[in-house]
Amino acid sequence: TGCRLGGYGEYVIDMTTFVEAYWEHHLDQQERQCEYYQNYFCGCGNADDQDVCMYECLVSNGMEECVEEYPYDDDNGKDEEGFQVEDYLECARWEPKDADRRWLENDDAEYYIGPYCSSQGGEIRLGVFMNEMCTNFADSEDSAYGRAGSYYNVVGKALPYSTEPIVGTGCISCREHQDPSQQDDDDANYHNDYRDADEVVEMCENLYIQAVKCETFNPEEGECAYIQAVSNVGENGVIKWRGKSGDVLFTILI
Repeated sequence: TGCRLGGYGEYVIDMTTFVEAYWEHHLDQQERQCEYYQNYFCGCGNADDQDVCMYECLVSNGMEECVEEYPYDDDNGKDEEGFQVEDYLECARWEPKDADRRWLENDDAEYYIGPYCSSQGGEIRLGVFMNEMCTNFADSEDSAYGRAGSYYNVVGKALPYSTEPIVGTGCISCREHQDPSQQDDDDANYHNDYRDADEVVEMCENLYIQAVKCETFNPEEGECAYIQAVSNVGENGVIKWRGKSGDVLFTILI
């Protein structure tokens, strides 16, 4: 189903293309939100210690992802450069850091991390796999660690987006919304996507161009048949001609 009861088409695109575009859009929106909190919401310009003020403001408002530095003198809360989601939006070999590698010394297997469609349908999560195509799961589905128990055994914490979706089932508006903090900005180079005349988010525009489409006024009826066929695809990407229609490569509904 779409975001509304009717009036939408069906679109299919390969998962890697979709996830990479979605993540780029997510980071862009996150950056805008962080800038808004830092420049307009927190009001730390006159604070005695601006770093502490900003840190406490961001954390107390659930904006931990905007924290750039831990402002206190001790080492509590500091962390080394951690897992980079961008490195695994497409199936890639996982190489633990030296401190974590000992657990794998007696294991001849190679491990890979990549996205997959969850069995409940619609969500995309990250999992650990045994092959470079990310079709053979290393772990059975577990409520605590998702499809990433191996990662937890090595690192000691859950793989990001293994138990919660990197792409959820909620709808995302494809209409541009002007950044309120930039309404008076006369810089012609400010966020070109917000300056164009089509009022469509760049992510949606690009994905639409690349997607297979099933629309009322699209004469290519074969594309609709293709979408119906790939609507029965399992977690490992293999087409199931009979199965749950929720397991898809990825379908975007606009």
